[in-house]
Formats: sequence, structure tokens, C-alpha cells
Amino acid sequence: MKTTIPHNNIHEGTKMGRLTLIGLVIILGLFKCRDYQYMPDMNYSPGIDAQQIEKQASRKGNINLPKNSVAHYTSNINPYPLTLADLSKAQTTIVNPYNGNAKEILKMITRGKDRYRIFCAPCHGMDGGKSSKNGFGTGPVIRAWGSIPSLFGAGRHLRKAREDYTLSEFYHVMTAGVGSMNSYASQINEYDRWAIAYYIKDLQKGNK
Repeated sequence: MKTTIPHNNIHEGTKMGRLTLIGLVIILGLFKCRDYQYMPDMNYSPGIDAQQIEKQASRKGNINLPKNSVAHYTSNINPYPLTLADLSKAQTTIVNPYNGNAKEILKMITRGKDRYRIFCAPCHGMDGGKSSKNGFGTGPVIRAWGSIPSLFGAGRHLRKAREDYTLSEFYHVMTAGVGSMNSYASQINEYDRWAIAYYIKDLQKGNK
């Protein structure tokens, strides 16, 4: 015996199916339009560019376009005046801003020791190469790069012993580089470069 489904039920089922499909399309569309926060979601927090107009709120971003009267500066406001080849000029050109500040210098030596161990010791050694018998550094990098100079004795790049380097000259070496050593200005800030220079001079006096 065949069961006959009423025509109205078929029609209602088709109608519900269409409504369900339309609802799914709308939901998927909302998920796709992620810039519209129909429900705040901390897992996805859409941001806007500085001068972008926000579509829903019709407002500008937090940073407005600068007016013509605003001065535009670059990161190169005070460029370093010397080049790699100007080491001999460092003593008379580079002014030590901490000279005479004994209390600050003591703090800088401690800070410089920490920074030296991170940036300098891998090449020059924890003792600056003082224990070296061939005038080279005693850091682990020396095994792969055999010509790293010690911080004691006469160097290959200058005609004087490294103990005679001034604080400004050590600062210059870290800022501009020397020989095969590249500049560390982008890795070590200005204060820390002076701090390392103070620590090196302290290390050369026999302190550790």
C-alpha cells in the first residue's frame, strides 16, 4: 500500500529548505566580511590604517594626516660624523658626555661588563685576550676566524697599543667599525657603547 504525502507538506519542506539555505549564505557572508564586528571577538580584532576611514563608524583612525606646518624628521637627525677610516680623529672629535660623572661611571662599568659579555666576549674573550700568547682574542669565534685582535698590546689596525686607546676611540670602533669588524651601532645603543668602553678600560687595568 502506497503512502501519499500531502502536497502542502512537500511545499512547506521545500520552503524550509530554501530558507535554511538563505540563512547559511547570510551567515557565511558575515564570516567572510571580517572587518564588520557583528559580535566582538578578541581572537580577531580588525585594525585600521592610520588614515583609513572606518566603514561602520565613519570616522578616521587615531593618527590624522600631518598639517603642512608640521616638521618632518628622519631617523638620521644626528648622523655619526666619522667613518671607519677616521679612528685617529675620534679622540678630538667625539665628546664623552659622561666624563667626570664618577657615580654614573661606576654604574656604567657594571652595565658595560654585562654588554661586553654579550657582544664582545664571543670574539675578544672574557679577559679581552689578555691570556693570549699570539695577540689574538680568546673568544670561541677565534676558532673559525683566526685574526680577531686582543684588546691588549699593539693592534694590526693602529700604530699604538690598545691600552692607549681612549674611551672615544673605543666608542668609535663600536660605532663605525674597524678592519673586519663591522659597526655595532644598530645593535648597541649609544649609552651601552660608552659603558662597554668604560668596562674595557677597567678590564685593561686588571679588573674583572
